[in-house]
Amino acid sequence: MAGFQYRLQPLLELKLEHRKELERALAARQRELAMERHALAELERAQDGLRSRVAEALRTRLNPDSSANGYALELHTHYLRGLMADVEIGKGAVAAQRIRVGEFQDMVAETRRQLAEAAREVDVLNKHRERSEKSFLRTVERKEALEQDEMGSIIFNHGRRHESSQ
Repeated sequence: MAGFQYRLQPLLELKLEHRKELERALAARQRELAMERHALAELERAQDGLRSRVAEALRTRLNPDSSANGYALELHTHYLRGLMADVEIGKGAVAAQRIRVGEFQDMVAETRRQLAEAAREVDVLNKHRERSEKSFLRTVERKEALEQDEMGSIIFNHGRRHESSQ
């Protein structure tokens, strides 16, 4: 008798491959998210550096020990304005990067959801396969039991006929 062949095996293999693809995609998305978070951390560090430079420049300007003439004060004011403009640009860059990180977090969450769905589909097919195989084996056992009963009946009847002819 032929062994069990699952009729949905090609579909199961397709679902398994899809799940593996999603696992690879999730790993790639997580690496991308980590890189975006690293970029955000770098921007925040640069922003903190700019803020400390602004604070230091303000302290220097307000220091009563410094001899300040009009030209030096004007240069320092331009320097402060430039630093403040850099801080504002940095704020925009940090905000944009936070949005980007949020988008990547959403992509990771969506990929995780898809992976969970694919895993569930594989589990459903595996359970269906197990049930089908058990059903097949029960049917085979029943057929074998019937064949053995028939063989026993034939042997018994043959023995009875043989005894009655003697």
